Amino acid sequence: MDNIQELEKFWKQRGFSRVRHTGRILWLRDDESEVSLVDIVPERLPGQPERNFEELEDEMQQIERKLMIQTNKRVNRLTLLMCDDLPGKDELKGTENAPDIWWLDYKHGRILVFEKQRTDFLGYRGELENYLVRCLESRQEEHSREIRRMFQPVTVTIVTANVLFFIILSLMGDTEDSQFMSRMGVMSWEAVMAKKEYYRLLTAMFMHFGLQHLIQNMLILMLVGTRLERVVGKIRYIFIYLGAGLSASLSSVFFTLRGTMDIAAGASGAIFGIMGGLVCLLLQDTFGKRRHYMREIGLAGVIFMVVCAASYGFFETGVDNAAHIGGLLGGILLTAILTVFEQKT
Repeated sequence: MDNIQELEKFWKQRGFSRVRHTGRILWLRDDESEVSLVDIVPERLPGQPERNFEELEDEMQQIERKLMIQTNKRVNRLTLLMCDDLPGKDELKGTENAPDIWWLDYKHGRILVFEKQRTDFLGYRGELENYLVRCLESRQEEHSREIRRMFQPVTVTIVTANVLFFIILSLMGDTEDSQFMSRMGVMSWEAVMAKKEYYRLLTAMFMHFGLQHLIQNMLILMLVGTRLERVVGKIRYIFIYLGAGLSASLSSVFFTLRGTMDIAAGASGAIFGIMGGLVCLLLQDTFGKRRHYMREIGLAGVIFMVVCAASYGFFETGVDNAAHIGGLLGGILLTAILTVFEQKT
């Protein structure tokens, strides 16, 4: 929920009009005997300088005087300071003696009104408090819905399979021991190409070297996998995950493991395929000049995740970049094929 838009809608429904006055956006209603004025101040974002409430109050008093001269009417003004949590003591001290200022506490669904401040504004205080309670309930419902949306069945099944496989391997031996993991099914050039044990291209996708490797991959998978599963559906998502994972395994064998005694395993290649699928859908929206997928996925978040994951691979040692790139390209290609087919049918 956009708090500013909802609050502006609240005042618009009560006859207020949005006007620009001396560089500020204000909400104004011109009645017969007075002019009612509402100033909405958004919450301060991280990194922004602290507000100077004395300057704010002086500026609003100047606007009041100008409106009184222009309209020859009394001005009834209220400044609403929005906050997403309880303001700090310094902020509260700066406003507790200002009679025409209220704090709107969205986190707790309440209005903060101090002893020296006005107790009502045009009889709207009760309605404004009800509005804040509805915002709080809506936010709580959104959080609950988002948590439910995080647990998509296929992604949860894949994560569970990886965890169970890791537990079984841990009971049998040391998952950070290369010889043990080689016997269990990770990839190596000799095993896949010389011995033709092609099953390792698949089994390696569910094997991890140590608990940290597993946790890192599963957290990212839960974050990105649920988004793609919601958009493309369960069946297509399975094809993209497994297909991208196999593409990553083949890339690893031919570009990283070729001619070496190294071994490789992990779900990161398939996860990069999921990221590739998300990027593919966002590109379709961009070139199609629409927001069909973008609204559900979130453009900025996906770009940030891909850049961070890719940069991690190039700056850290022991990372199979060939698998990551192969998985990413495989995910893009498979998603493009499957979604184009879907559109045609």
